[in-house]
Amino acid sequence: MCRSRRHVQRLTAALAAALTVLCVALDAGAHGAFPKVLQAVADPSDPNRIWARATHGMLRSSDAGKSWYWLCTQAAGYAQTDEPLMGVTASGALLMGTFGGLLVSADQGCGWANPSVSLATSVTGLAVDEGNPSRVVVLLSTGASGGKFQSELWQSLDAGVTFQKVSSLDPNTLYLSVGIASSDPARLYLTGLPGAGGGKCVAFRSGDSGQTWASAELPAAPGSGGEIVGVHPSNPDVVFVRTKLTTSDATEGALLASSDGAESFAVVLKKAAPLMGFTLSPDGSSAFAAYGNPRGGVVVSEPDLGLYVAATSNNSFARVQAGPVACASFIAGELWACTSQFDHGFELGRSSDGGKSFTKVMELAGITGPVECPATSTVGTVCPTVERSWDDVCRDIGKCEVHPGGGGNSSSSSTDDGSCGCRAGSGRGVAPPGVLALLAILALGFRPRRRVNVS
Repeated sequence: MCRSRRHVQRLTAALAAALTVLCVALDAGAHGAFPKVLQAVADPSDPNRIWARATHGMLRSSDAGKSWYWLCTQAAGYAQTDEPLMGVTASGALLMGTFGGLLVSADQGCGWANPSVSLATSVTGLAVDEGNPSRVVVLLSTGASGGKFQSELWQSLDAGVTFQKVSSLDPNTLYLSVGIASSDPARLYLTGLPGAGGGKCVAFRSGDSGQTWASAELPAAPGSGGEIVGVHPSNPDVVFVRTKLTTSDATEGALLASSDGAESFAVVLKKAAPLMGFTLSPDGSSAFAAYGNPRGGVVVSEPDLGLYVAATSNNSFARVQAGPVACASFIAGELWACTSQFDHGFELGRSSDGGKSFTKVMELAGITGPVECPATSTVGTVCPTVERSWDDVCRDIGKCEVHPGGGGNSSSSSTDDGSCGCRAGSGRGVAPPGVLALLAILALGFRPRRRVNVS
């Protein structure tokens, strides 16, 4: 009798979990975006305030990750399918670099504005000086007539309130990223594709705050871009770039390192999966590379996914966590990583042992609700009018109240705690074979074998 009762309890829990997965799968397919967290950054003015960028919107926490609130991507000036650049300044101002320009929010994400009409063009690089977060460097680069490009470097010294033009750049190059050497404020790095964007990627170095530049070709495939992902906090000559070495493998992710100020680069890591995140420890002694699965129909090498760590003295990387990892950053002295709800059991975790084990910070269904903003703010005016409302996001992230045997009404109703309804059998779609198989597996009591170590 006891064994039978325990079996029934396990079966009930498994079926409940399966229904939640079914809800997420159907709605993710309907909206064309798999719910996933892709970046996390801390506010230098308040370590308890953390921002996360996700496929389903922007997320804000004001209590060090205990609770999370959602706001729509359109308020911050970008579409759901875009991958904008995000940074936070010393004043707590949130910056978003998009194809449409630079937008800044000085009130915790409610109001958004462009600080200058000159910055209302494609932002390809955004860097906040970690040693002086009042300093922001913005790279603009967009196509011009005759196969040329219009590219400029701008800078703010007052935490994003005002910006001044630093220099105009070579019109024969499409510029892709910018990096700041915190230990040498005059040292800047850029990457770009010369020759109408079809040449080999080049790294540029300036020792005079962007007035003059030296360049070196990267060991990358022709036409493949390169992005500066890290500059050593105390050694301005050490810089890291991510790129692709071949054009035949669309999923390949390679990490390059330079120890001579971008005069030469060595390949220090390469996997058959996208290199989605990178960070350096606060003292610069360790480097962390995150290989993830974008889940957009891209086939990746599952054994290559995970979090890799190396000492920057030798750049010999070893994997410390298996499974997809989409971002890595240090917040309040701890390593934070964007993991995977369906592979690790949560979307965002933090580690105090260099990535060997993680403590859960956020799971998708744990997002509390939409950010409360004045009705006259950007969020108050834009988010209620977008195609994908909070109710849609509720269903996508599995924050559902499942109604077995529900009728044909596919609408959902928000409740006071930010949750929403999700009706089974609502006609939103037919469960794909993979989801039905998962239902059967869960009903039999099986669990995925791959788990992240959780302390």
